[in-house]
Amino acid sequence: MEGKWTKGPWKVVDELDVITSGREPIEIATCGTSIQEFYETAKANTTLIAQAPTLYEALEAALPKLAHGIECAEMRPAGKWEEAGGSISFDRCCCLIKRIESVLAAARGEKP
Repeated sequence: MEGKWTKGPWKVVDELDVITSGREPIEIATCGTSIQEFYETAKANTTLIAQAPTLYEALEAALPKLAHGIECAEMRPAGKWEEAGGSISFDRCCCLIKRIESVLAAARGEKP
């Protein structure tokens, strides 16, 4: 599902500002601070904000792959998940899918 936010990619400029990468850049956020002790935190926040569209897309792309892994695991006899190449437990994978779905819904502004 499409979000209502400004399309990415976004990028950091001047260390504390986030803008779109298009021909006519749009300001997304300013994380500036005049207090030196918070400067590094503001820079880190800027970097994280700039990656938001990419993070959303990565999580959205991972969901079908995780779900496919669950479907494959469900077809295997009990206890055969690890032998099939699963590196985390079946239950943890199911919880991870639910968590990703919840995070994506929250990013779209949907109520849980």
